[in-house]
Amino acid sequence: MTKNLLLVSLTHVPDTYRTKGFTVHTEFGDGQFVSLQCGLANAWMVLNVTSGDVHVPDIERHIRTIKDRTRET
Repeated sequence: MTKNLLLVSLTHVPDTYRTKGFTVHTEFGDGQFVSLQCGLANAWMVLNVTSGDVHVPDIERHIRTIKDRTRET
């Protein structure tokens, strides 16, 4: 993925949530997104980047919940 495509995608998702009344101020990502921190700061977003070998517990839990619910269906 190109830097511009990632930046557009990462700003589009919070805009979608804002239309539903949610406020998104922080996004989590791995080392792939380090170069986007300045671009997201201009859009009033904080990008929390982890190192390559570390998993974000909140994200891992959400992924597991979605997988479990999908299996139940």
